[in-house]
Amino acid sequence: MAEISTGTSYKKLTAQSLKFGSYFKIKDGKKIGAFLSGNSGLRHTDDWVKEGVDWTWNDTSSRFETILHLNYGQRFVPKFDVPLVLEIKSEFQHNTYNEQQLLIMKPTLNYFILRKSAPKYSFHLALPFYIPLNFEENIVYKKGTYIGIMYHQGSNLQFGLSLESRVELWTDSDDFKKLKPKESYESEDTISHLKFEIIHQL
Repeated sequence: MAEISTGTSYKKLTAQSLKFGSYFKIKDGKKIGAFLSGNSGLRHTDDWVKEGVDWTWNDTSSRFETILHLNYGQRFVPKFDVPLVLEIKSEFQHNTYNEQQLLIMKPTLNYFILRKSAPKYSFHLALPFYIPLNFEENIVYKKGTYIGIMYHQGSNLQFGLSLESRVELWTDSDDFKKLKPKESYESEDTISHLKFEIIHQL
C-alpha cells in the first residue's frame, strides 16, 4: 500500500505525508501491517515556544519526520443477513524525530450497499482515540470522528469523500515549564479535514 497526502492544517500550516508498506492476512478477518511514513508539518507540544514577548507555534512545514507504523486489525461480520462489518483497528507508532510512541485504537463500522452481490457503495464511521505511551500527561490526548462514503467502481477501484474531525489536548511545552515553572495550562484544539480518497488495489 502507498498513501500520499497533502493539504493544510492548524491555520494554513502546510502538511504532507508519504506512507508505504503492506498488510498481511494471518487468518479470516485478521490482518497485520507494517508501514513507514515520511511527514512534514506535524505539530508537537514542544513546538509552542516564546519569541520575544509573544508565544507562538513553530512553523514545521519544512521539518521532516519519519514514523514507523505497526498495525493489527480484526473484522467481525454479524451472523444475521445484513451487509455490515465491524472492524477493530489498532496501530503502534514510533516517531524517530522525537522518540515519541503512540497507540491508536480505532473501532470502525462499515455498511455496504450491494448490487449483484458485490459492493456498490459503502459508508464508514470510525471513532479513533490516541493514547500517548511515553509523552503527554493525559491518558487520551486526542480523539476524533471519521465519516466517509465510497463508490466501488469495481473490485479494484474505489473513490469517495470523507470528513475527519479531531480534538487535541495541549499541555505544557518545555519552554513553558522553564519560564513558568509554577504555572500550568491545558488547551483544546479542534481540527477538521475534508478529504477526497482513491483506493486502487493491485
